[in-house]
Amino acid sequence: MISTISDATREVCKLIDRQENKKLGVILDSNKGRYKLAYLFNEKQEREIILIVFKRAHFLSYSKQFNVDAGHGESINKEDLDKAISRGINRVFIVYNDGKIYMIHQKIITSQAFVRKTDNEGKETYSFDIKLLTRFN
Repeated sequence: MISTISDATREVCKLIDRQENKKLGVILDSNKGRYKLAYLFNEKQEREIILIVFKRAHFLSYSKQFNVDAGHGESINKEDLDKAISRGINRVFIVYNDGKIYMIHQKIITSQAFVRKTDNEGKETYSFDIKLLTRFN
């Protein structure tokens, strides 16, 4: 069970180290600590920056909200993803509290997602079909 963004970051970085032999360098907070930017390095010290997002549940009303026959969706704060992209991220890892980790390339999100304003904070989000996610663990 994963219960915090710190747990999620630790799990993603362990998996990436095992699967891709990349080591964690620096972690920065994003979206009031809800997301993490992780700087990873391979043996040649080549850098990759990833965005890690911790979620408790899918966007359950995605189909209804966008009038599509897709089932559940996912959403990411647009401003924070755009900032992460400007820093050079390519991959986004979404971690759920049940321990499942998914990956999606930022270009898929920015090219295929709906953009909407949230009701509670009035911020824009990228919202997309969960079928675009690839299981990572």
